[in-house]
Amino acid sequence: MHRLRWKILWKALWKSLMNLKRIALYFLPVITISLTGCFLFGYDSGGHKIVPQATGYRIFENKVYFDNGEKDVLLPQAKADSFQILQQTGWAKDDKGVFYQGVLKPEVDASTFEVLGNYARDKQYVYDSLGNILPNALPDSFKVISGRYASDKQRVYSYDEVLPNALPDSFELLLPDGDARDKRQVISNVYARDKQQVYFDNKVLSNALPESFELLNVAGTEGYARDKRQVYFNGTALTNVQYKSFELLGMGYTRDRQQVYYVPSVTSYGDLPIVVVGADAETFQVLKRFGLGQDKNNCYQYGKVADLAECKQ
Repeated sequence: MHRLRWKILWKALWKSLMNLKRIALYFLPVITISLTGCFLFGYDSGGHKIVPQATGYRIFENKVYFDNGEKDVLLPQAKADSFQILQQTGWAKDDKGVFYQGVLKPEVDASTFEVLGNYARDKQYVYDSLGNILPNALPDSFKVISGRYASDKQRVYSYDEVLPNALPDSFELLLPDGDARDKRQVISNVYARDKQQVYFDNKVLSNALPESFELLNVAGTEGYARDKRQVYFNGTALTNVQYKSFELLGMGYTRDRQQVYYVPSVTSYGDLPIVVVGADAETFQVLKRFGLGQDKNNCYQYGKVADLAECKQ
């Protein structure tokens, strides 16, 4: 009797386990897909999918894939045994073809192709940072000047644009004294000049004098330059500043003989220094904390009058 009861209980238990197994097998793919989708993409508070940045090329089981940020795309034309990743999310090649962001570029010659910073070239063309042919660029004389600028024997380029009337023979990137950055990594908020003009990124600084143009730099106060007629900030002439007496104080502050000016070290493009209202230029000095300054009358924080206690901390 007891043996029969145990047999019945065992059959019921086994049946329940099999039912659980079927349920698990049915829902597991759904759960896995859902979890994978949430992990790879995620969702914001409005329920919209957040697509991550592309992770680029990978080789798996003798096949080449490109992750474009939404999915892994198989590259059937790519040969895994000779595939070279030249830029993780940009250029790559095998012994027959060249790819940009996972797309085969039939116009590119694989045997002579090389990456040059944000540019590339083969025996026939130069390519810009978006993988497009740079019109009229000369591959034989093409060279990289910085992360932004390049030149050949006829023109100077800023990414995919030609700098108007720039002279390649005398064109040079301007960096502050002591700036240890690799020029190939300098891409924005940068001054340059040739013997005729001064440039800030893609912009020609009209009326700037290249022969006397110099950068001004103090830690925490960047973006300033000067020639013998005026002062510039991020490529804009500061017409209200007395250039002969202008000096950088640091911590975001500058001054001339009459006024004190302030601008944060990290600004959006186009922001200009503001006058620190009421500040005494002769006695003004910066303090150790960023944005703090003091003159004979007041304490200043981020260019505005503040409680004296702030300057005593």
